Amino acid sequence: MRWEHPIDVTAEAWDEIAARLDQRPATWLQPFLLLAAPDARPLQRPGRRPWVRLGEPGLPATAFLWRPYGPEELFQRFVGELGLRRDGERIWIWIDGEPEGGTGERNGRAIDTLLLLLAAALSVVTPSDSG
Repeated sequence: MRWEHPIDVTAEAWDEIAARLDQRPATWLQPFLLLAAPDARPLQRPGRRPWVRLGEPGLPATAFLWRPYGPEELFQRFVGELGLRRDGERIWIWIDGEPEGGTGERNGRAIDTLLLLLAAALSVVTPSDSG
């Protein structure tokens, strides 16, 4: 399954956006994950914090693994890819893969929210008039 969201920048910002998403280690994603799935709290499973792993740098796509350690309604693990695509003068951020467990509605809301947050952050960091 694929989710995507437009980033409010022009296509000329591709290199800068790709460089930001290629940052490793991926600890910069932690606040976005916590906001996208606020019910995934470490207290629900002592010693477990939500985490993510990204594959090797080199967008337009990289491996994406997210373990939110949330309630039953939220997936236990998401395995897929995180990437960018161009569509004319627009850039889209996307996640493609399959959540394991949870409900379709709750899973979709978490992934949609993550993409919305990332797109908003990238739109602010790289304004539409850059280039």
